[in-house]
Amino acid sequence: MAFRRVLISSEDKMSEIKTALDDFMKTAKFKSESKGVKITFKPSVKKDTLVIDVNGDGGVAVAIKLKDVARKYKADVKIKNEIGLVKAESIIRKLIRKEINETIQRYRNNR
Repeated sequence: MAFRRVLISSEDKMSEIKTALDDFMKTAKFKSESKGVKITFKPSVKKDTLVIDVNGDGGVAVAIKLKDVARKYKADVKIKNEIGLVKAESIIRKLIRKEINETIQRYRNNR
């Protein structure tokens, strides 16, 4: 499963970009190609920046298509890979499992 964050920045054409992205995502071709992909518009700290989270199988292709639409308006677009969060969660799960197993082992030894 792919998770990408698309950051779109434009000083003067942000409303046009949002409209173009909405229109593009309503097309039948886009809907059929992006089945199973969750797209979330996130609030941004800056008014001239749009943050879009793309999650699911095919998320990379969807992020690139959104990037292409925004580039038509000369916007600055960055696609970030948020794999760091996934790795951090995996490490935390492993540490929790290890701690649980050690606790169970201590319990069994003290019987």
